[in-house]
Amino acid sequence: MPGAHSGAQAEAATAALASALLASKASLTAAQRRVVTATRDAHLLHATVLRTPDPTARSTAGAAAAAPPAKPAKVSLAALIAAEKGLAARHAKLVPTSRGLTALLFGSLSVAATTYASALSAKGRVPVRKTPANPPTPEVLDDVAGLQAVVGQLHALIYGYQVATGRLSVGSKSRDRALSGLTERRALRDRLISLLIARNASVPAAEPAYVTSPKVRGAGSATALIASMETAFVPYTGQWLAAAARPADQQLAWATMRRAASLARTWGGPIGAWPGWPS
Repeated sequence: MPGAHSGAQAEAATAALASALLASKASLTAAQRRVVTATRDAHLLHATVLRTPDPTARSTAGAAAAAPPAKPAKVSLAALIAAEKGLAARHAKLVPTSRGLTALLFGSLSVAATTYASALSAKGRVPVRKTPANPPTPEVLDDVAGLQAVVGQLHALIYGYQVATGRLSVGSKSRDRALSGLTERRALRDRLISLLIARNASVPAAEPAYVTSPKVRGAGSATALIASMETAFVPYTGQWLAAAARPADQQLAWATMRRAASLARTWGGPIGAWPGWPS
C-alpha cells in the first residue's frame, strides 16, 4: 500500500517520542501521563498494522519486522504535540489519492493524531476509549447509501442538539456553542439532502423523536450528550468517506469526518486508536 511503509516509520517515531517523554523527568500530571501512555500504545499499534500485508484489516498478524526508531532529539510535551500535528498532516495527504477502506485508514490515522494533539493540550482528564482486540470490518456502501446513512444520523444529531440547548443557560458559552453546532448540523443536513435530490435518490425521513443517551437533566448531561452524539457520528462519516466515489463527495466526507471528530473532542469525547471505524 503506497504510504504504508513511511507511515509506519512516522508512527513508530512518534511512539518513541511518547515513550521517551514518559521515561524523562518532565513534569506531567497524572491525567497527562495517561494520555501520553494511550497515544504511545496507539502509535505502536498503528505502526505494526501499517507493516502488515493488508493494513485495512487493522490486524497485527503478519507484520514485518522493523528497525527501532532513532532516539528523539528533543523530548517534551510540546515536541510530542508538534509531532502529532505533523503526523496528522502526513496521513491527510494520502486521503485524496485513496479510495474505499484505504482512504478511511489514512483518514482515521490523521484524525487520531489530531485528536491526540488536542488531548495533550487539554486541561483535566481526557477519556480514553479501549481498542477492541478484534476490530470489526465495516460494510463498504455505495456512495448514495453512505450519504443516506449520514443524513439519517444528522436528523438524530439535530434533535439531540435541540434537547441539549434547552438545558443550557441563556448567554452561557456552552449554549452559544451548542446553538452554533445546531446551525452547522442543519446546514450540513440540508446540503446533503440537496445532493440526494439531485441524484434522484430517496431522502431518509426524521423520526418524530429520539431517545437521548445520556438523558438530559441539566447542563452537565447536556454537554455530555453532545459529546456522545458527535463521537457516535464519527463512524458514519468514516463509512461515508469509504463509500465516496466522486472526488467532490470524498472531499466533503473527509471534511465532515474531521469536523465531527473535532467537535466530539472539544465537547469532552474520548480519544481512541481508530476514529471513523465501527467499534
